[in-house]
Amino acid sequence: MLNRSRRWLRRLTGSTPDPKPTGLRLSFGTQEEFAAFVSDPRARRKYSALEISVDPWFAIRPDWTGRLGPLKGVRSVDTEFDHDGRRAVVRLSLAEPIAGFDLVRAAFGLFYPARPATGWGGNRVAIDAGAPVELCWQPGGGLRPLYPRKQKKQFTDFEIVVDGEGEHWLGQHPEPPVLVVRPSAPAVLIDPLVHRPLERRQPSEATSSAVARLQDGRLLIAAAGQTLIEADAAARLTASGLRQLALVTDIDVSGLGGGAIASRRVAELAAYGAIVHGAAPGLDLVPELATLVESPFARVGLLDHMNRSQAQVRAVMTGHTRAFTQQELPSISVILSCQRPTLLVRILEQLAAQDHAAVEVVVGCHGFAAPARESFPESVQAVLGPILEFDSTVIFGDVLAGLSAAASGDFITKVDDDDWYGPHHLTDLLAAWTYSEGTLVGKKLALVHFEDDDALVVRRFFLEGYRWQVAGGAAIIARHDLAAIGGWRSQRRAVDRGLWTRVEDAGALTYACSGPGYVHTRHAGPHTWAVDDQHFRESYAEETLTGIPPAALGLL
Repeated sequence: MLNRSRRWLRRLTGSTPDPKPTGLRLSFGTQEEFAAFVSDPRARRKYSALEISVDPWFAIRPDWTGRLGPLKGVRSVDTEFDHDGRRAVVRLSLAEPIAGFDLVRAAFGLFYPARPATGWGGNRVAIDAGAPVELCWQPGGGLRPLYPRKQKKQFTDFEIVVDGEGEHWLGQHPEPPVLVVRPSAPAVLIDPLVHRPLERRQPSEATSSAVARLQDGRLLIAAAGQTLIEADAAARLTASGLRQLALVTDIDVSGLGGGAIASRRVAELAAYGAIVHGAAPGLDLVPELATLVESPFARVGLLDHMNRSQAQVRAVMTGHTRAFTQQELPSISVILSCQRPTLLVRILEQLAAQDHAAVEVVVGCHGFAAPARESFPESVQAVLGPILEFDSTVIFGDVLAGLSAAASGDFITKVDDDDWYGPHHLTDLLAAWTYSEGTLVGKKLALVHFEDDDALVVRRFFLEGYRWQVAGGAAIIARHDLAAIGGWRSQRRAVDRGLWTRVEDAGALTYACSGPGYVHTRHAGPHTWAVDDQHFRESYAEETLTGIPPAALGLL
């Protein structure tokens, strides 16, 4: 009876049954093509198998293994990752057919990092056909889910949907969606998950200068007699294209001229971190970036080079990304465990000078009585959060756990009372969190100051990339991520290492960003990190300076 009814309905409507689901085969060359697939007609068709190849493909670390995203009814997963040939293939089969985009979204995490986070706003955002590529990403990596055509009558699984017309608020469902009005976006916007300083090398004998120019509608970038990039000048630079500039220290962009296209390409190149110079005046860039890219370039020491590069990346990220220009910035709780009361005001003054607006400092007086709040200078009162006392017998890891529990910020970062922090320190960490897929993001121990002889050792590292460890006194993590991985380990020493291992055990990533703005101090007093000072004077040491110059604190 039921089958006869279905046949009658098909005759009445003139419809035919859907064909049996078949496999979906795709070939992508960039991360952006994964996101753009949301607008492909196949995104909503259902398939029970997927074969997807990526060429070129690069592993973020030689030992890194990706993860399949959420997917129901997986029957088999077959992967081929050719590190030498720069190609990867994934094959999936499912018990039941699902939408093509859901397959692609799940497979993305096998090729690229995809941090499982909703972001500091907490909204669940879906995407639909026409959504701009830069709005298809989850905060920090991975693809947003596809918006279902059929909606439940009483509630919705999403707060916002993004399509070709913009962002729409669904909070009044079943009332019609409401277009979200955000602050006006800059004329030039970059995609921070594409245009970022990932794995670019520092100046060395192997690096060279490059020249960029426009010719017949093409963007040409060459160095040492070799063309590194040849692309449509009107098209956005891709991650694989920027990777070709890894050994480039600086780029002369005077050949790009002026106008909208030049403005966009200059911003994208500047985000990669190679020092951009020679830009034409009048480009549609924020003043901080325009000043830097119009300035002449001269070869300088490693510290000054790193500092200008970092200032350039900071100007792009804060002035030309949606996260910093159109969204409310998150709050940051700085946890400070202090055993040296004489250093308390000094470190608080550095934190009060941060250019990030929403900062609270949770102070832990470890082994001494907490000063009265009103006894602190007025200049630091605005950032003072809870002030807690801990007996000297309480171990360090438990102190940090107590401070984190008292924190109210969206992010948590630990500082050391004897180290030095420039005014852009928190902004640089937050920017790196937004453009990396790292759960824990921190600076490297690139700058070490020795109090006994007032020497500053500048150490040579890759500028940015995925690593196993970062400086414990200069790392940031979302508060919910810290809780999800188990928080601080209850141990007297090596608490930072304990956090790294928990991140690794959770299958998450640690990302190391550039060093200026944070100076690690070595002195005759006790250190929780017991290591011979000579290690810092010799290991990766590039140059030794006197004192702590402004560049070490991220100042130009």
